[in-house]
Amino acid sequence: MWSLGVEEQFYIVWPGFILLAVKHFRDNISKALAIFTICSFAFSIYTVYGNAQFAFYFPLCRFWQMAIGGLLVLNKSRLKDTSINNLLSGIGISAILITPFMISEDSLFPGWWSLSPSLGAALVIKAGSQSIISKYLLSNRVFLFLGKISYPMYLWHWPLLVYAR
Repeated sequence: MWSLGVEEQFYIVWPGFILLAVKHFRDNISKALAIFTICSFAFSIYTVYGNAQFAFYFPLCRFWQMAIGGLLVLNKSRLKDTSINNLLSGIGISAILITPFMISEDSLFPGWWSLSPSLGAALVIKAGSQSIISKYLLSNRVFLFLGKISYPMYLWHWPLLVYAR
């Protein structure tokens, strides 16, 4: 259910927020979104120390992750150097993959620990579709198939788990 809640936030709440930001900060939308990103992340850090479960589920503690994507959209410049793009995607995918091995049950999450996979994803996206990671790994038919079935599989098994209890 949490995943569905995040999806609703992304498709309903987030566009409303962006519309308000564009309306009120049209000329400074990038700066406004950057400030919001920093404030949301700071609130996440503050909140996770008091109540990690609340910080995990509360939208304002997680909106900074969506805002990173918004900042990527606003910054449309593409790096033309293939080696830099490959380096960015390599660092990004490494940040995503090593994070689960670095945290434990005692780690406060989201908080600081969510920064690594979030920025890692941003680096992979910024590197573009022609980076080695995107071109040969993420565009691989096996990964595309897993991506296409992962959410439907989640939706399919969730009711079974609920009713099994």
